[in-house]
Parts: sequence; structure tokens; C-alpha cells
Amino acid sequence: MAVRSGKFWAVRVVRSEQPSGMRTNARADTGFPSPSFISISMADTLGHSTGDEVLKIVASTMRSTLREVDSVARLHGDEFALLLPDTGDARVVLEKLRKALKDAMKQHQWKVTFSIGAVTSKTPPTMVDYLINLAEKQMRFVKQTGKNRVSYRVLEPDPELF
Repeated sequence: MAVRSGKFWAVRVVRSEQPSGMRTNARADTGFPSPSFISISMADTLGHSTGDEVLKIVASTMRSTLREVDSVARLHGDEFALLLPDTGDARVVLEKLRKALKDAMKQHQWKVTFSIGAVTSKTPPTMVDYLINLAEKQMRFVKQTGKNRVSYRVLEPDPELF
């Protein structure tokens, strides 16, 4: 699993992976890599040093749960971005990750929630930024409507374009 930092890493990574034709190693049902965003919500009472420990455990849990081909970046503070290539249904991968993160926090008896938003496109989008922004909006939707779950959206190809 690649770990990166910087706000626009996902756009650069996705663009470098964008096919000029069909990707030969992609499964037919997979489509384009699924950008995902995770927001961590911690009780203010945990304190700064515990917050740092939470982030270390989150990184370790992601490393042990996600695959080598997946990419993760800490955007800022308590938000991470992921790129999950060839996942099929990214919701399954992200629910597994959310459960692993929740279990890791439970071991320390920390009240921490994980709001996750993701988008999978069945075809490469013409605007990568659009796909990434949709994933971030999915995550914000989760934060505004109760937290601690995954919101997932699949973009189907527009038949008028083919």
C-alpha cells in the first residue's frame, strides 16, 4: 500500500493510471479506481497525545487491512483519501476497513467514529476531479447524517456517450 501526502495526490495518481484505451488488467465489472474519503471524529476529551495515537493506529489498521495496490494519503488533521483500484464493489472493502478501525478503537475504549464516502465509476471519467469531489461529498453526507458508516455510489456509463 502506498502512503502519500498532499491534497491533490489522488488526482495525480488517478491521471497516471487513466487508460488510453481499455486497461488490460482490469476486471470487466471493476471500472476505474474508486476514490474514497475517510473522516475521523474524536471526542475532544481524548486530548492531543491520544489523538496522535489514534492516527497511528488508524494508519497501522489501514496498512494491515488494505491491499498493496491501494493508496492512502492523509489530507489534513483527521481526513484521509484512498484510491482502491480493481475492487469490484468498493463498499465491501470499505465496510471491512470501517469495522477493523472500529474494533481497533474499541480495544482502547476510545469513542471514535469513521465517516466514509466512496464513488466507483464503471468507465474512466472525463474529469477525474469530478469523481474525487463526488467521493468527498459522499463522506460529508455521512458526517452530516449520523457518522460512523459508509456511503457508496456507483456511476454508470452514460449511454449517450457510447
